[in-house]
Amino acid sequence: MKQGDVVSFPNFDTFFHNVYSLSDIKSFDLGSYKQGETKKRTFKEKGVVEVECAIHP
Repeated sequence: MKQGDVVSFPNFDTFFHNVYSLSDIKSFDLGSYKQGETKKRTFKEKGVVEVECAIHP
């Protein structure tokens, strides 16, 4: 990704998701959100950010 990119995390599934990252570049937790919702985050630094779902391994 490039510096300043906005990344969308849409939930198309019928169950909740919770996207989060503990990466040094960008640490965040979007909280639980349902089908049809989209959460966004702006990444001010370039690099690799590992994302996971707290609900699903």
